[in-house]
Amino acid sequence: MRAERERIAMQYRAEGEEQALIIRASADRGKEEILSAAYKDSEKIRGEGDADATRIYGQAYSRNPRFYKLLRTLESYKKVLDDKTTIILNSDSELLKILSKGEAGVK
Repeated sequence: MRAERERIAMQYRAEGEEQALIIRASADRGKEEILSAAYKDSEKIRGEGDADATRIYGQAYSRNPRFYKLLRTLESYKKVLDDKTTIILNSDSELLKILSKGEAGVK
């Protein structure tokens, strides 16, 4: 009788483990599908944003190329320079003109 109960208990455990594996596999598949769809959406949105940014830059450049060049120059300096950076500038440097006179030799 005891052996019979142990056999039945082992059978129930085996069935439970099988069901657990099925549930885990289904959950993992669902998780991967959700992550894949989210990644696809994020890349699509990022692409649309890049296209909009490119269009806006193009419009800005066509309206005032001199201002656009000045803006891009300042943005590049902002990325490169920080408060620990020491720079030596030529007297004809655009950055020096911007810093000293508030104007650039942008043409």
